[in-house]
Amino acid sequence: MTGLLLMGLASLHLVTADVSGAAVPTCQATAEGPTFGLGTGLMYFHFTTTCDAVVNAITVNASVDGPRQDRSGSKTCVDSSTCTYVLSVPYARGTWLWTNASAIVSQPSSKSVPLSATNAVTYSQ
Repeated sequence: MTGLLLMGLASLHLVTADVSGAAVPTCQATAEGPTFGLGTGLMYFHFTTTCDAVVNAITVNASVDGPRQDRSGSKTCVDSSTCTYVLSVPYARGTWLWTNASAIVSQPSSKSVPLSATNAVTYSQ
């Protein structure tokens, strides 16, 4: 009898899924800095993206726009909840703008979700 019931349910194409772990993580991007390397003449811009749960991938796309030069780079962290990246740029007077344009890939959708943070500072000396 039980076998017939199970076969009957199988013929209906019923599917069950455990969604208890399917919550979407909360993530935050930061663009901090700059910090200065003593004696190097370099400024260090810090880019961090953190999620409250482990995700499939975090890609940090970092960019620094400055008065004399621009610099960019990226880093991908797999199966992690945090990804950090640092860009160094020679110091120059003027306005600096830096952006963390991250992308998060997480289950269950596996779609890339954009996330960004921007910061700016002006140095007159």
